[in-house]
Parts: sequence; C-alpha cells; structure tokens
Amino acid sequence: EIFQSPFSVLVKGGAELQNPNSAQSNTTDQDVCTNARQATQGRWVRFDQAKRFNLVPRFEIQKWEGVLEMTRDEYVWLPYSCRIRPMNYDDLKALFRNLSHCLCCDSYIRSLFSDSMLYLGIFNKTYHRNTRTGRLIHSNWEVNGVSMAWHDKKYFEDCRRKRPNGFSIENILTEQVEPVANHTTAEDDTHQVGNFVFFVGHPWSGDHRGAH
Repeated sequence: EIFQSPFSVLVKGGAELQNPNSAQSNTTDQDVCTNARQATQGRWVRFDQAKRFNLVPRFEIQKWEGVLEMTRDEYVWLPYSCRIRPMNYDDLKALFRNLSHCLCCDSYIRSLFSDSMLYLGIFNKTYHRNTRTGRLIHSNWEVNGVSMAWHDKKYFEDCRRKRPNGFSIENILTEQVEPVANHTTAEDDTHQVGNFVFFVGHPWSGDHRGAH
C-alpha cells in the first residue's frame, strides 16, 4: 500500500446518516465552492450513503466513482454550503504538469507528493524510488519542477523567490507556529502566482483523503 498509518479510526454508531433531509445535507442544488473557507467546512460521507440520500448530483456520480477508484477510498468530502466538483486523472495532471512547485516538509508531504507525481506520470520509477525511499529521502532535492526542502526553511524560501507557478506547500514541523513568520509568508504570496497551502502537524488518520 502506498498510504499506511500506525493508527486506526474507530467509528461508533450505524452507517445511516442522521437527519438526511435537512437543508444542510442537501448539496445537489448548491453552487460550486468558490473559496477555501467554503470548501473546507464540511464532512466525510460514505459514498453509498451520499448516493442514497441524493447528496451528490446524479450527473456527477460517475465522475465521483472514478475518483474513488483512483484513490482507493469509499468516502467523499461534502461541504455544507457549496459543492466541489470531482476531478479526473487529466484534471489532476493539469494541476502539476509543466509547473514549478515548492515544498517545505517532512516525510508526510514528501511521500504523498512523490507518490502523486509517480501516479500522474511526472516522476518515473527511478525519481520516485530516490525521493521516496532512496538516496534523497532525507535531503533537499529538485526533480522535474518539484523543489523539496527537507526541514530547510532557507531552501524553501529560495525556491519561492523564483516565483513558482504551481503549489507552494509548507508542512509546519513544530507544535508552536510563529505568527510573524506566517504574516510574512502571506505578504510574500500576494506578489506571486500559484497556490499556498499549510499542513499542520503529522495527521496520520485519513492522510490520503486530505491529499486528494
């Protein structure tokens, strides 16, 4: 398995959704999410229950089935106030191919990113092996437009000064985050193209769902 965890999640209660007819649960007639705040306020719902209670539009069911087959999962993320559109392989590939990305992280993001690059055909098996388990596993590296800073803030900032047009991802490696550092980062991002993402801690449970 690509994604493994030393922990398991125990869910108590039945599989049935509570209050399936509530307005908050009905997402089929909602507009597509337009910002991260909308999209991240929601819940995981098992796909068979989402279909049963019409929580996903019928015209998107086939696309969602493709996503679940691709991610080997059985849950879909449903925001409360809007809906997200499922992405197929080509959609995901377009987010990463021929773009430059900056990462500052530990094994969590490194592993997910390296595995995703292999799946999308951006890394070959040699690149994947070297960055995932081989000679680059605990090192800074740059492969096919992806710059990975292993616990190295300076290397990460040097990458960001080149104005990457893809993703800038920082996995916060300490329990206490300096507000000044975050404010400075936010100011820098207003002057460059791309997307900036924060990951807090090392969230093993459901980590592959977070990535996809």
